[in-house]
Amino acid sequence: LHGPRAADQPSLDRKRQRRKTVTWDERCDVLEFDREEGEDDEPFYSDEDDYGT
Repeated sequence: LHGPRAADQPSLDRKRQRRKTVTWDERCDVLEFDREEGEDDEPFYSDEDDYGT
């Protein structure tokens, strides 16, 4: 037997039914690239990156 037993711990049922709220940051960028192209490049580097300044 693996994992928690819901019958022994009724509080687990309430936790499973709880839903999480997901929000999106409007400033989030989407990166697109080809698998074969630019494997050695740094995908998260940008000349325009001013994060932390």
